[in-house]
Amino acid sequence: MKFAQFRARSVPTDVAQQLSKGDKVFAWGVHGGGHIAATRRGIISTDTHQPLFLPWEHLLSATWSDPLLTVTAHTDSAVDTYSWLMSDAQSVPHVVRDRVSSIVVVDRIHTFSPGGQVRFIGRRSKDVIEWLSLPDDVEWAATSAGSRAIQAELEQLRQALGV
Repeated sequence: MKFAQFRARSVPTDVAQQLSKGDKVFAWGVHGGGHIAATRRGIISTDTHQPLFLPWEHLLSATWSDPLLTVTAHTDSAVDTYSWLMSDAQSVPHVVRDRVSSIVVVDRIHTFSPGGQVRFIGRRSKDVIEWLSLPDDVEWAATSAGSRAIQAELEQLRQALGV
């Protein structure tokens, strides 16, 4: 029985230039304007604009609907969505999904009346679970009633899930 020989593809120069010392590329692919790589530390995207780096611990979700890879990230109290139209995805979507799944341990939405929906996310960060509460109605969430309601729901969620 013959075994196929696999040759690792060379990491594109524009991706290699963005790597930190000791970082490792697990997978890379081609998107409309450049390259995307899943590395030990996060996602690197290069194109004709400024390179983008998204650490794994900032990612909330990832979806793959061939040929579109979309991730949602939480940085600096904002939630942003990034999408790449992949012309050669390779195993990037699978690596991204596995990494995000290993970090996001809880993702629940609760509806408050008044106040709208609040998304509760528990992310693995080092040896602890870091909790985020992302309200649709930021003004309501900033009130004392909103803040108390969100904290109470978060505590119930943590107790129910044991995290």
